[in-house]
Amino acid sequence: MDISPSIIWGKLDGIHRIIEKTAPTDIPILIEGETGTGKGLVAKVIHALSSRCGQPFIPINCATIPDKRMEVGVFNQIAQGGTIFLDEVGDLSLDMQVKILSILEENDIRIIAATKKDLDHAKQAGRFNPELYYRLCVLKIKLPPLRERKEDIILLAEHFADGRVKKISIRAKRLLKSYNWPGNVRELQNCIDHALVLGDRKTIQPQDLPYTIRRCRKIIPAPLESLDHKEEDYIVRVLRSTRWNQHDAARILGITVQELVDKIKKYKIRGQKGDEKTLHLYKN
Repeated sequence: MDISPSIIWGKLDGIHRIIEKTAPTDIPILIEGETGTGKGLVAKVIHALSSRCGQPFIPINCATIPDKRMEVGVFNQIAQGGTIFLDEVGDLSLDMQVKILSILEENDIRIIAATKKDLDHAKQAGRFNPELYYRLCVLKIKLPPLRERKEDIILLAEHFADGRVKKISIRAKRLLKSYNWPGNVRELQNCIDHALVLGDRKTIQPQDLPYTIRRCRKIIPAPLESLDHKEEDYIVRVLRSTRWNQHDAARILGITVQELVDKIKKYKIRGQKGDEKTLHLYKN
């Protein structure tokens, strides 16, 4: 997520203060939080504010990169004295944990780790090296989930929509605030991007939001419309968002191109002035 730290954390002033005090030091930091809360952004900010900012920032996703490849990547960069960011450190194998511990003991490097798992529980269960645990946990930064930051939801949504849409309707804001956001800030950003694609570029309305958001509270449109009218309206908006590209539109709608062509004929959909690729509406 390439967004301002002051925006992503909203009113979490305590996190700002911790980062400002610890960034200039070489103290190891463990960032805890659910997926999508901005752990990687915190690590980047800490590195940018540190004395090592001119050296490499090396992000390593411990959950996806095989041990052998990660080992090579770490040791190739280690002499440069930068910062290693171990994302999802709780997914490291026990063998790799020992190697990381050796890196900490033998090299001049700053290490920042992040996890969505409970490392203390993993340590007690024998799944995480105790020595590495205590080396990484000199300081912890806990990022709360978005559902515990209701006051920041609209602030973030308006930031993601800024410059691309004039406003978010009151009913849409109510839906955003009533949703639980299991994917946190990243899910909110994806939600706004979805609404901007399907909306009229003026105001984000409830019907522009993903179904997972809309179903969390019953919204009755006014005036009431037929299902056919809603389907037609949705298809038109998807076609316009894809510049009338049938293949892209069908993929978004979850139907085949032929099914899309049949619906275009059924509703007699025609492009308006300014729409692109109108002449290709019926071209397979």
